[in-house]
Amino acid sequence: MGFTRSMDYLHPTLKIRCCGLAPGAFHTPLWSAEKKSWMDNAEWLPLSDVVDGMMRCIEDEDIQGGQILEVLTGKQRILPLGGELPSGAGITPCVWCVWLCLV
Repeated sequence: MGFTRSMDYLHPTLKIRCCGLAPGAFHTPLWSAEKKSWMDNAEWLPLSDVVDGMMRCIEDEDIQGGQILEVLTGKQRILPLGGELPSGAGITPCVWCVWLCLV
């Protein structure tokens, strides 16, 4: 997250929007039954919600450079530069993942 947020200066200077996507937990082949048990209280996202979030990062110019789009079950929110860290159901330190999106 720090790297994404540190790239905020690219937007006004070079017109490169560097934003991030922080999805909650979602099923992939990497999640074995044992690993899933670590996340008993997680609200698992459908993969389509993660894809929709990535498309929003690409298409929505309201998401400024350095900002993070948090995607959870049934909701999305923009975390502004200098704001809070991702939180909520499905977001834990073991699944924090911020994907960098350069537009």
